[in-house]
Amino acid sequence: DIKIYPYPDLIKLIKAQCALHIQKEEYQQGWDYIKKQDFESSDYMLKAYEYEYLNSVIDRVLMSGNAKVAKLWAMKASDEHNTEGWRASETNDFDPQKTQRKLLLAKVKEFE
Repeated sequence: DIKIYPYPDLIKLIKAQCALHIQKEEYQQGWDYIKKQDFESSDYMLKAYEYEYLNSVIDRVLMSGNAKVAKLWAMKASDEHNTEGWRASETNDFDPQKTQRKLLLAKVKEFE
C-alpha cells in the first residue's frame, strides 16, 4: 500500500528553515522545529528528513572535533526507521542493522 505524500511544499519549507538553523549552528532550534511538525506519526518523508538533518548536524559537530556531542545527536535518531523513513512493517527491504540510529552512531564511532 503506497501512501501518497500530501505535504510536498511543507517539507520543502521545513528543509529551508532547518538549513538556516544549521548554518547558524542553532541545531536544537532546528530539531525542535522538526519535532513540532504535526504530521502523521508514521510519515516516512518527515522521518527521512529527520535522518538527513541529524546527519548534517553530526557532520558539523564532528568537524569541530566534538565526538561526544555528535554521539548525543546520533542518539536522537530513530532505531525503528531506515534512512528512507520506513519501519520494518512498512517495507520489504528493512535491515535492522541499518537503522537511522545505528548508522549515525557508526559514523561517530569512526571519529572517536
